[in-house]
Amino acid sequence: MDKHSGVESGQPSVNKSPNDKKDYRVVKLDNGITALLIKDVDNTNSKEDDEHDDEEQEMEEEETEGGDGAGLEGGDGNLSVKRRKQESSGTDDGEMEEEQEEEEEEELEGGDEEEEEGEESSQRKKPKKQSKMAAAALCVGIGSFSDPDDIPGFAHFLEHMVFMGSAKYPDENAFDAFITKHGGSDNASTGFDKTVFQFEVQRKHFQEGLDRFAQFFTEPLLKEDSTDRELEAVDSEFQMSVQNDFHRKQQMMSVFCREGHPMGKFTWGNSKSLKLDPASKSINVHERLKEFRKRMYSAHYMTLVVQSRDSLDDLELWVREAFSNVQNNSLERPSFTSCGQPFQHEKFHKLYKVVPVQDQHTLDLTWSMPSQQKHYRCKPLHYLGWLLGHEGKGSIMALLKKRALALRLYCGNSESSTEHNETYAAFSFNIVLSDEGLKRVDEVLVIIFQYINMLLKEGPQKRIFDEIKIVDDNVFRFFSEMDPIDNVEDMSERMHLYPTEEYITGPLIQTEYNEQLIRECTNHLSPETANIIISSKEFVGKTDQKEEWFGTEFIVQDVPTEWKAKMKNAGLNPDLYLPTPNKFIATEFDLNKPDVPDTDYPTCILDTEHSKLWYRRDTKFSMPRASMYFHFMTPLVNLSPKHAVTFDLFVCLLEHQLTETAYEAEAAELSYTLKALESGLEIKLYGFNHKLPLLFETIVDVIANFTFSQEMFVAVKENLKNSYHNYILKPAKVCRDLRLSILQKVKWTAMDKDRVVQAVSSTDVMNTAKDFRSRFFFEAMVQGNFSSKEFISLEQYLREKLSFAPIPESERPVTRVMGVPGGCHTLRWKAYNQSDANTVITNYFQAGPGTVRSLSVLDALMTVMEEPCFNILRTQEQLGYTVNASMRNTFGILGFAISVNTQANKFSASYVDGCMDAFLATFSDQLDQMSKEDFRTQVEGLINILQCEDSSLLEESDRNWSYVLNQEYTFDRIHKKVEVLRCLTLADIKTCFREHIQGGTNFRKLSVQVIGYGEHEKSNPINASTNGDTEVDDIAITSANQIADEIDAANQGSVHSKLDQSESRVLPQDEGVSGACIADIRTFKQDLSVLPISKIDR
Repeated sequence: MDKHSGVESGQPSVNKSPNDKKDYRVVKLDNGITALLIKDVDNTNSKEDDEHDDEEQEMEEEETEGGDGAGLEGGDGNLSVKRRKQESSGTDDGEMEEEQEEEEEEELEGGDEEEEEGEESSQRKKPKKQSKMAAAALCVGIGSFSDPDDIPGFAHFLEHMVFMGSAKYPDENAFDAFITKHGGSDNASTGFDKTVFQFEVQRKHFQEGLDRFAQFFTEPLLKEDSTDRELEAVDSEFQMSVQNDFHRKQQMMSVFCREGHPMGKFTWGNSKSLKLDPASKSINVHERLKEFRKRMYSAHYMTLVVQSRDSLDDLELWVREAFSNVQNNSLERPSFTSCGQPFQHEKFHKLYKVVPVQDQHTLDLTWSMPSQQKHYRCKPLHYLGWLLGHEGKGSIMALLKKRALALRLYCGNSESSTEHNETYAAFSFNIVLSDEGLKRVDEVLVIIFQYINMLLKEGPQKRIFDEIKIVDDNVFRFFSEMDPIDNVEDMSERMHLYPTEEYITGPLIQTEYNEQLIRECTNHLSPETANIIISSKEFVGKTDQKEEWFGTEFIVQDVPTEWKAKMKNAGLNPDLYLPTPNKFIATEFDLNKPDVPDTDYPTCILDTEHSKLWYRRDTKFSMPRASMYFHFMTPLVNLSPKHAVTFDLFVCLLEHQLTETAYEAEAAELSYTLKALESGLEIKLYGFNHKLPLLFETIVDVIANFTFSQEMFVAVKENLKNSYHNYILKPAKVCRDLRLSILQKVKWTAMDKDRVVQAVSSTDVMNTAKDFRSRFFFEAMVQGNFSSKEFISLEQYLREKLSFAPIPESERPVTRVMGVPGGCHTLRWKAYNQSDANTVITNYFQAGPGTVRSLSVLDALMTVMEEPCFNILRTQEQLGYTVNASMRNTFGILGFAISVNTQANKFSASYVDGCMDAFLATFSDQLDQMSKEDFRTQVEGLINILQCEDSSLLEESDRNWSYVLNQEYTFDRIHKKVEVLRCLTLADIKTCFREHIQGGTNFRKLSVQVIGYGEHEKSNPINASTNGDTEVDDIAITSANQIADEIDAANQGSVHSKLDQSESRVLPQDEGVSGACIADIRTFKQDLSVLPISKIDR
């Protein structure tokens, strides 16, 4: 383990990976701030990098002094900056959970992922080895636990308010404007015990960025006129999360809490807690906010991390200059250790039946035990989570799947402040139950306690501990670089938990085997101390209580006596046993020598009627890892909604069959994903190259021998149906589906799939699997520590194992895009969840078939538009928490969009749409007033983002794979875009913008509005008593013209969706609003032209 000594006397060294080339220094400022300075290293010779930076600086100076160029349209993704995360409310693991939830939805739905639009956000990276962004994060060791009892959500509110101007930089959006102008981003989040702020920016602007950042904590204005407006943003953020089951369940924990314990607080904040209730008590929120900041934002509670390629001496100088004036109040940091365990046994050890928003049965089993933070060298909860959450042979999950009782299992402690803080540690199971599993919950519980009994009988196993340690040590030794902004955020939080030497290693590796400690934690997992929550729509109308803030309906019952007896006397089960030694753990880490000439980009090494292979040996990261990608193309998926659902089911069942064998690969830090696309099946693998071929062969073997039980088919099908339903509940998802159902000639949405899922039989799935395996074409790419011969041998293995016939190029699936007609066309759609106020509006402006040049112009336009869009629509007008401007690349057809997530209890969709149009008019004036120098600065910021160094092999290979998946193969696109951007003029941007907005020669606007329920929507009266029940209308979003007519009418007629399909969801246009209103999608599309196939390859 390498070390780098702290420079200051008495500062210990920071332990780091032997492959970590960064330099570290820890300093303590006189005011008490502890700062970690990180000198970053690019994957090139530092002298060459410095020379490049000098050239870049000279180039920018020349361009600023004069000269324009030429250009016209572009962008590789959504540039919107999430300045305040949804997690910033005492739920610092919420975003992770939501991502997990979204991945699960995509997995189940198949083919509804953003990548299909080719939005290519990862392509903001470069072909040449140039510098990374510089980044900084500051973590205040104060969070929502410190909220005053009479103003819940105050810490979260303060996190928002410090962004709103300082004495030195008084403009409300001064920091955001500076960061955006120079190609960066910023964010913040509030947890129970921490509040974290972070930003990234071009290195040459880092010193000024640090000075501006420091003003958040030195002298923020906290202006009174900003308070009311930003309070609306906090409320909008809360409203967006009200329908999220993860957050609702998290707030349910407050129901079990002892009186006065900080875990019982409402940490989000909303208009009631921050405005209405304080006003009723004559509380001056503005004055209290200033007092709260002085008490809680003290220098000695703060840790700071800065990361840049600048020297450690320069970084220390800048940090001391910028942060030495942050005040130290000399008060002891609030501690909550004395609060003890948060939960009252009489409330905690109960059975809670909860009505969720989403249609899914889940079982949550939770224990509360003493905080384990001081035992991080042993990590006993990690050990237990490894075993109890295992999904291989002999595991709880394997037995639950065998009996078709459950479909997913998550187990352990997330290390978030909601599950692990100074007052307690949680250990929990979250299990997605089948319908049968809901009926037999007691059986599920018995299986869990049978496994726990086995662990108690066998005792802690040094073999298991050592296996976990080997895996963790391998990952640490051959670590993958993180983006600087993510790294500084993580490190700033770690500095509050670990000693200096272990800032890096503390959460990553385990060094001390403590048998007694593991045994004590295992003993805590008893039936007598468990909290049980069952969530299901089956409990609608059977509850008698409602949680105060989120309105979650529930009923509390004693755990049935029969269940108690079964759990207590569960005994042992021969089907449950410890995992055998893991055959997927890598033991060879030598770097391969080239067997073909090395190249800068992937090259085609095989092109036959069966397959096409792209290969590049890694010469940059020098790690024993590889990425493997496979795209199996078949015309089967998109023939009809039923075909799409059948293929989704095939992929879901394939994953379930694979889990028991391949889970060990995941435990050994090899990852794999299977995803149903509209064009077929995509498989991705990543990890240590030594055992990656074994994982690939395992997957191919399962495809070749695909099978399933009827019980598992029924369970997976019901879960898939629920996933369609749950997807439909989300206005943003529906808005996207509606837009694509108009733009794509054929697009089967979740609404279409929900209508036919019931008609799909197990025979249909087996026939689809057989047809798929017998005939397809595949493209594949391998990048990393792999030889070309190894890759070709895998292609041969696949062909021999599956013995498939090829598909000619003329039959391979191609997505066609419709041309939006001139003028403005609006689709107003009633949202499905009648208790959801959220309205999502996306105004899309179609530009046409793309080229690298047009892509670049649109990208530059969005760069210039992003900050004023956020400032006007979000900060000033407070239309909603989420506001963004983005480039859209829909299968090679370009456009740009502005999206706003508002609430129907605040604004009507028509009003917001009008504000969005008004913004574009204002932005047109801003373009006229923009100087060439300012424009050049922003374009240089975009170029810097594009050229920013890839942080890992996975990041680089994911980008290259996107070009293969889209069959464009323009691996040097970023280089080409930079060439265009270097010559781009402000006049080019103005021309592009005015051509596509109202009155322009190519004005083609499609406004899709999914409208929530509230007093500002006359067509959608409030119906708060439905508790998330939904209805789906009989208008399937049939996007095909002639193909839709070929769907089997008999199957359509036999469908009985659990969602009522009795009324149209299309709403009429509000009075006085101009523009054509789409009354029926299929009728509207009949007159649209089909645009030429477009590949952005030139």
